[in-house]
Amino acid sequence: MLVLTWLGRGEAAQADNMAAYEVKAAFIMNFARFTIWPDAVMSTADNTVDLCVVGDQSLQPAFQSIQGKSIDSRTLDVNFRNQDDNLDECDILFIAGADQESAAEMLAEVQGRPVLTIGEEKDFAEQGGNINFIIIDGKLRFEINQASTRQQGLRLSSRLLGLAILIE
Repeated sequence: MLVLTWLGRGEAAQADNMAAYEVKAAFIMNFARFTIWPDAVMSTADNTVDLCVVGDQSLQPAFQSIQGKSIDSRTLDVNFRNQDDNLDECDILFIAGADQESAAEMLAEVQGRPVLTIGEEKDFAEQGGNINFIIIDGKLRFEINQASTRQQGLRLSSRLLGLAILIE
């Protein structure tokens, strides 16, 4: 009986984790809607906003709900990548569950390019990431590093900035 209870809790924790990533996926879609990329980036023939998710492949179902959604006149295209994959085609990079060293390497790879970087690890925004998910009093919140966002050539809506914890 104890084993069954423990297994049930594991499944519940996994379901809670998936639900948390479904919420993060919805947040990311809205971050995209409130981000302004340089005209040169968005004037290409490609009619997509490419979201690259680097993390455990088990997260894919959580991001299915935003695949193909409209971001202005473009379509959100979700792609899962490995840490060592090329990130050249990413407009948005979500680094899920990476350690600080791996996250720093990926941030360095896209540095200076108009890629919205989003993470979920302690000090991600302080290390140069644009947006970082954090939990405060049991609620999902996010912080924004305005300096790194400007360095990436991106602008964020004042509506988005008004909801965030700002890091300079």
